[in-house]
Amino acid sequence: MQKGNRTKYIRIYYDFVRLDILTLMEYKFSFMLMIVLHIINIIIWIIFWNFIFLNIPLISGWSFNEMIILTGFSTSWLGIFGTFLVTFARLPDKIVNGLSLERYLCRPVNVVFGLLGEDVQIRNVFPQLTVGILTIIIGSQAINSYILPLNVLISFVTLLLGDIVISLIYGSLACLSFFVGKVDTTSFLHSFIKFTQFPLDTIAGNIKLILTFGIPSIFLSTYPTMILIGKLSAEYTLQILLILSILIVFWLFLFCTLWRIGLRRYQSGGG
Repeated sequence: MQKGNRTKYIRIYYDFVRLDILTLMEYKFSFMLMIVLHIINIIIWIIFWNFIFLNIPLISGWSFNEMIILTGFSTSWLGIFGTFLVTFARLPDKIVNGLSLERYLCRPVNVVFGLLGEDVQIRNVFPQLTVGILTIIIGSQAINSYILPLNVLISFVTLLLGDIVISLIYGSLACLSFFVGKVDTTSFLHSFIKFTQFPLDTIAGNIKLILTFGIPSIFLSTYPTMILIGKLSAEYTLQILLILSILIVFWLFLFCTLWRIGLRRYQSGGG
């Protein structure tokens, strides 16, 4: 990307963010309510795990404080997705509707970038992402061991890469809407949410393979938590990053291919 185009896209994205913040300021009560609801959700999970661990010090090698960290990561990935990548979940409606696509097809702006920008929701940064990170910090402080700064960095890199993989999976499924009509991905999102709320490293066999390569929920909370607290060796951590890189390349290629074919079909059909 040339420097002039890069500057243009940064400026456009900044305008989208500023517009979302201005909209947020008009609905302060709704924003505060979101914060309260997410804090209540975290408290409910803490109470749940506290009840489970009353008479059991460890569950499959996981302690209470480690489960608190996992709960923080399971909230944080949704915060990242809901703030910056949610347009991939909304693509089926945008494709079937057509208006969102045409808004950028007639302008010198990348269509996907335009859609990502118009759906940016800074309002999710504090309610989900910040509350999730604070929960991770609280759980980490309660663990009686030193957490390496490098582990902190790698755990959040893993979380971010996992978010990207899921977004590309969403995008690839959404592109099918070009050919078969609207594809509902809502239930697909719910499967990610449910699986990230529990440690998945204890699951074996084909189910673990599905949760690694099919519905890669294991990269959103389980592995980031284990990397943060030093439960994984350096070799295993590198394997995780390698698998994530392969998944990103595969799903990016599939998404770009389906998007180009679908967009060409849409335009040739009079869209």
